[in-house]
Amino acid sequence: FFFKQKTAYEIPKRDWSSDVCSSDLVTRSGSILDGNASDLTDVKAASIMLKAGGSGTVGTSTDLLDVEQGTAGKLTATGTGVFVREAGGTMRVDNVAASAGDVILEAQGSIIDADTTPEAAAADVSGNSITLKSLFGGVGNAGAELEIDSSTKAAGQVKISAGLLNVYVNELDGDLRLDTISTGTTATAFVSALRPGRAAACASPSCAGTPSPPAPAGVLRSAARRTGSRPARRPAFARRAA
Repeated sequence: FFFKQKTAYEIPKRDWSSDVCSSDLVTRSGSILDGNASDLTDVKAASIMLKAGGSGTVGTSTDLLDVEQGTAGKLTATGTGVFVREAGGTMRVDNVAASAGDVILEAQGSIIDADTTPEAAAADVSGNSITLKSLFGGVGNAGAELEIDSSTKAAGQVKISAGLLNVYVNELDGDLRLDTISTGTTATAFVSALRPGRAAACASPSCAGTPSPPAPAGVLRSAARRTGSRPARRPAFARRAA
């Protein structure tokens, strides 16, 4: 078992490792940064959990935190921004969330969904702009797509690159604003936006606990004609009295 907890503003690391269990790195109000300023592995463990509290980030956009997971491990990383590189092979994503900024994930191998549950309720990767880069693999798997939620706090763009294999990515909530998608020369990208945005969804009749807005008058009249219904007529004596 391997556990580290710090309360300093930043945690520069130099090859913290645990070959058999998990590595949990937590700050209360600081960042978790690459202390080597290189591509050498910073954190190595079967499963890795990185949590930067307050306004802290995990890595930076110009110096990603270098990790190495076990073959059945999971990556969890949260902060205002998350910037992580898998140095060894496949990156198995459980939950990566940027609360106010962007996400960049890179891997030597593939970037895949660790829970393999299709169309999960919660995204595997969430943030404003999201970059997913696999050098020698793919992104997601058929039937186990990588679920993302982009533009969570501000409009962002999605960039996906797979060096050899296919791309399987689902945007769970709202529009998918694409920058670029690239795959290997014989591979295919399968990308979907599954649901309308939060505001639109909560205005729909299917949004639990939210009253449906009244339909426009033209829609009501059209529905009446299709069903053959007519407004109730007043009795003749009532018309004469009126």
